[in-house]
Amino acid sequence: MDITEKQRMEEELLKARKLESVGILAGGIAHDFNNLLMVILGNISLIKSFSSLSDFISQRLQEVEKAIQRAQDLTQQLLTFSKGGAPVKKTISITKLVEETTAFTLRGSNVRCEFDLPDDLWFINVDEG
Repeated sequence: MDITEKQRMEEELLKARKLESVGILAGGIAHDFNNLLMVILGNISLIKSFSSLSDFISQRLQEVEKAIQRAQDLTQQLLTFSKGGAPVKKTISITKLVEETTAFTLRGSNVRCEFDLPDDLWFINVDEG
């Protein structure tokens, strides 16, 4: 008796169960991580409201808030994945995406980046996270 089909179905079921487990784990981590981000964001808001800050410090805090927003977007992606949902896409400027992603990636390093992008690049439909 040929049991190839039965074995294939059992393997597929095992893969589905593993993926479900990873999804549950990702969802739990995402929730915990998001809670930590909210604590950080709350403390930044307190610092900004109780202190007369220099322009330099205000700018750094604004950069931290942007980084937190990116982390929250990543957390949302993990939650979407954990629920088996589709990514949240929107139409954005590819130029802006490349420049912001590069600036975020290079922040804190001594590497400098110069862009030579045409002004007429098309907009793209992506999950910007």
